[in-house]
Amino acid sequence: EVGDVAYMVRDGYNGFLTRPGDAAGHAAALRSLIDNDALRAEMGAHSKRKSEEEHSIETMVGQFEQIYSRLVPA
Repeated sequence: EVGDVAYMVRDGYNGFLTRPGDAAGHAAALRSLIDNDALRAEMGAHSKRKSEEEHSIETMVGQFEQIYSRLVPA
């Protein structure tokens, strides 16, 4: 749980959030991914989908257009 990681990662859905310095928590999260191919694939697919939906060219252009339309009078 550092910086914007919690914005991108939903714990248990597309990754794991652990506290800084929590070596046992980090190890447990890594071990669960190492030991479970299906979980690894599922979390990867969820991350890919989230990235494509929230950070696609179309989405980013739309967000910039909204910002510019608020800043520049018509």
